[in-house]
Amino acid sequence: VALVEGDETVSFYSPHAPGLDSPLTTLTPSLGPDFHDERNNPLYSVLAVACDEEMQDLAVLLSNRMLVRWRLRNRDKCQWQQKRELRFHAVRREVRGIEKTPKWDVRLIMIDAQTGKDLHAPKISG
Repeated sequence: VALVEGDETVSFYSPHAPGLDSPLTTLTPSLGPDFHDERNNPLYSVLAVACDEEMQDLAVLLSNRMLVRWRLRNRDKCQWQQKRELRFHAVRREVRGIEKTPKWDVRLIMIDAQTGKDLHAPKISG
């Protein structure tokens, strides 16, 4: 059972493990210093969790428009490995012609977990 409590972690509990009062394991996204304040408190919280049983992946939606994906490494020990960090990027497009409602272009951008920068952005040499 995965539990989201509105903080920076996802906790896993097992009805088959002894000690239901403590989590079997806890996942916290591994993100760089740009995602924390000066006292190292995270600048995000977990909003939702989704699991893909076939691929053994776990996706976590964060309050800072990020999506973090883990892959299950060991089911018995409940060990996960963080695999990918993505950021939602939405741009409102101009309305042209007879269209009344604005169009939105929504993309997922792969980012570097340490810097928060787009991995595919053109490099600017200086």
